[in-house]
Amino acid sequence: MAPSSPFEQLGGAYFHQDWPYDFETPQGVVEDFFRDEPDAGPELLDQVEQLLAAGLTDDELGEAMQRAGFCLDPTGLGLTNRVWLEDLARLAREQIGRESTPRG
Repeated sequence: MAPSSPFEQLGGAYFHQDWPYDFETPQGVVEDFFRDEPDAGPELLDQVEQLLAAGLTDDELGEAMQRAGFCLDPTGLGLTNRVWLEDLARLAREQIGRESTPRG
């Protein structure tokens, strides 16, 4: 079995059906993913940026999220799938920046 991509890992293992019971916000889920998988950041960011650049409709972006295992409906947060993925890319950039910052 081929290893999951970081996007699939974030969707299936972190945004599982019970994530709202474990985290107050989707941002908390993403931060937990980066704590557990710090080396996955650059590849996750690449995958999200490729999805956003692919010219997909918002529904198609939602379908891609579902295929990756996301149990998250951004419309419940008042967002489109595209806006949520753009927020995910921004969070990924922030987390990647933190990775290179010495912790003290």
